[in-house]
This record gives sequence, C-alpha cells and structure tokens, in this order.
Amino acid sequence: MKRLNNKGSVLLISTLVLYLILMISVNFFMVSTNEMNYARGFYHSTSAFWLAEAGANEYMANPSMLDGQASAEIDFANGRVDLTEDDSHPAFRYVNSIGTIGGIQRQIQIAYPANVPEVFNNSLSTSGNIEVNGNKTNAIINGQTRVSGEISATSSNSYVNFSDAQQGVDQSLTSLTYSNSTDNSSMDNFIANNRSLIGGYPSDQVLYLSNTDAAILTPQQVAGKTIVYVEGDGSGGNVTINTNALVQANQNLTIIATGTVTFNQSGQQAPNSNLNIISWGGYNETVSSSSTYHGLIYTHGAAIFDQIKADSVTNGGVIADGGIVLGNISSTKIFNYANMLNNGSYPPGFQTLIGGSTMGIATKPVSWKEIPL
Repeated sequence: MKRLNNKGSVLLISTLVLYLILMISVNFFMVSTNEMNYARGFYHSTSAFWLAEAGANEYMANPSMLDGQASAEIDFANGRVDLTEDDSHPAFRYVNSIGTIGGIQRQIQIAYPANVPEVFNNSLSTSGNIEVNGNKTNAIINGQTRVSGEISATSSNSYVNFSDAQQGVDQSLTSLTYSNSTDNSSMDNFIANNRSLIGGYPSDQVLYLSNTDAAILTPQQVAGKTIVYVEGDGSGGNVTINTNALVQANQNLTIIATGTVTFNQSGQQAPNSNLNIISWGGYNETVSSSSTYHGLIYTHGAAIFDQIKADSVTNGGVIADGGIVLGNISSTKIFNYANMLNNGSYPPGFQTLIGGSTMGIATKPVSWKEIPL
C-alpha cells in the first residue's frame, strides 16, 4: 500500500513539473514572439521614416517632379513613398512625404516659402497710369515706382520727384489678385473672398458691416479689431476716415470696403500701428493738417491724392489697379517705402491677395518636421 502511494506521489510531482516546464516554455515563446513583433515593428517604423526622408530628399533634388500632377508614388524595395504638394496656403508650399513598409507609415513635411510678390517691394504700383494734374503738385516718391502704363504730367506748376520709376512694367508685377483667381475684374469674387476671410478670424477681432451704403469709422468702433469689412449693395460699401488717430498703439488693422475709402488725413498715427486699406471702388486722400500715415493701401479702382493742404508722409505702399492721380498738393506729399510684412506674415486681409504676381517658390525649404499619422 505504501509503495502505491509513493508511485502516486511521483506521478503527481512529475505532472506538476511537466506543467511548470510547459508554462515556462509557453511564456518564453510569448515573450520571444512579442519581442520579435516589437523588433519587426521598430524595424518597419524606422524604415518607413527613412523612406519618407528619402522621398523628401528626392523632391528637394528635383522639385519639378510634381509639376502638372498632385502626387507621385516611388517604389523602394519592399516599401514605397507617396509624395504630395500642397499650394493651398498663399505664403508656403507644403510637401508631404509618406513612407510605407510592412503596413506602417511615417510622414515628413517640408515647407517652402513663397517668394514675396514684387508689388510689395514698391512705394507706388499701378497697372494703369500715374497722372500729375493739379494746379500745384509737390510730391516726393522715395523707393520704387512701377507703372504698367505711363507717367504723365499736365500740371504747369509741379515738382514731383521719383527716385526710381519704371514705366511699361508687366501687370503681374504691379497689381494683386486673389490666389483663387487670375482675374480681378469680378466684384462677386471680391465679396466671396472677403466673406471667407473674416470667417477665419475670431469674431471679437472682426467688425462686419453688411448692407451698408456708407460708414464713418471712429476709434471706438475699431478698438481691438483686426478686420473691418464694410459691404454694400451695388455701389454701396463706402468708408470715410477723418483722423489718423483711428488706430491704437500696436494695433494692426485692415479696413476692407466694397465701395470707396475716403481718408481725410490729419494728425499723427499711433506708434507701432498699421492702418491698411483694401477697397474695390477706389481710394481718395485729402490732408487738412500735418499728418503721418503707416500702412499698405490696395484698391481695384484709382488712388487719388488731392487737396493735400499740409505736409503729409505715407510710410508703406500704394497699389492701385485703376491708376494713381496726384492732384492739388499745395504743401508736400512724401511717399516712403516700408516693408509691411511682419516676420514673413502679410498684413491682415492680404493673405490671399497675392496670386497672379509672379511670385514663385523659394528653392530651399525653411522647415522640416515629422507629422504624426
């Protein structure tokens, strides 16, 4: 009887030992499998990263490889690279390179800045003509003046000095169009672009005056704003500004109008401030007392400087598709060029007003980063 019990104990112990060995083996197998899967995943992830890097380098060596097509696929041994080009942002071209191997993807994005349109380098620009027609016209234009038409003077008593003027310049270098259009002749396009524009700003930074025939803007109205958009029906949407003190110190404000903007300048503008203007109908400026202005002006119509009865300085740039008129300037009007881009950023409202200006893309990227997928 004792001998049978001993045999039973041996059998039980043997079974437990075998079970323990089996469990250790299974656990070792699972650990080994997990480590192999991890190693394989790490290998594929690393390989996908370097495939993406190779794709980015391939594009940098041959940027024209995506001309005429939105994307390209490059096969590399057991993996592939998908390259796409994104020109939807007006100031940058983004190139995305996605490496894929073993079902794992890694993405690298490089950014190429758009070259600044030539028109932003000028003091005065027009795709029309510049006319000097006042009874007395005194003006000094420092910096570049670029005119697609001609500069003419019919005034018998004028002194207008252009430090650097060129006539007959291609219109792509003297005007602006919206980046989604090569034709700036549609007011509907102007309205659609600006409605879309204001939707991209926080509501507390925008003053939208719709169905407005005429508006006289005050400092209280525009305080803290980045965009003021005045939209009228038909010939409406006209804006009047009666003081250079409209903006506060350090404010960067753009006024957009479907009609004309009349700026009756007087006084000094607040320090470190910009007052930019975009108008469809035209821009009219008068000066009643000594004034200093800093900002960028663009109009689809004509820019008219008339009844300038005191010394006045404009620092920035004037772009007028419909021509520029220097009328009665009994004192002296000075135009000084100032770079209105802030660390590569365009003034508010001008982000998409750069198409059609023969800008092109820089040859070297300015940023490289991995984008998680």
